[in-house]
Amino acid sequence: MSDGIQWILLGEDKQAVTFLRRLVVTMGANARRLKALPVAKDMTGACGSQYVVDAYAQLLPKFRANAARMNTKLLVHIDADDRTVLQRHRELAQACTDAGLPPRGPNEAIALLIPKRNLETWIAALDPTQLEAQRGADATQPLEERVFRHLTEESGCSGAVEGLARHLKSRAPAPLIPDLPSLDEAVIELRRVWP
Repeated sequence: MSDGIQWILLGEDKQAVTFLRRLVVTMGANARRLKALPVAKDMTGACGSQYVVDAYAQLLPKFRANAARMNTKLLVHIDADDRTVLQRHRELAQACTDAGLPPRGPNEAIALLIPKRNLETWIAALDPTQLEAQRGADATQPLEERVFRHLTEESGCSGAVEGLARHLKSRAPAPLIPDLPSLDEAVIELRRVWP
């Protein structure tokens, strides 16, 4: 991966930003070329998902201006929570429309990562040690319907990041993990920035 790429990371919370940062570095990016935007708790104390929707629309003009003159890529994390992944995509597109901006174009280096139910779902599914630690989640339900606890340490996502990076590097087709279509969609999204 070229050191000339500037990475911008937008996530709901510190766990999301840690996950994104570790993923980009694991995929070969220069850690000094990362810019993690503040998270909702640090900025407003408000709902993380609404913060990301608002920040995304505010960030796009600057991102597009930078991308026109240098190789810039944007990773956005927003949990689906009780909505669908498609509904979150529509919210992000609508925020652009409301701000008078065109929505993300097909060739823009922007990956929208929308875990269903939340990022901890992906972490548990990608890292068997985390899944084992989450025994309280109802194993009879599909992965995307289970409620997984937040990690006690943000760095606990490293095994999951390594698993996702291995999959991205292997170029293996979906499904990555059965019963987790939001992760398969994320792989498609990530291939927008790692073709």
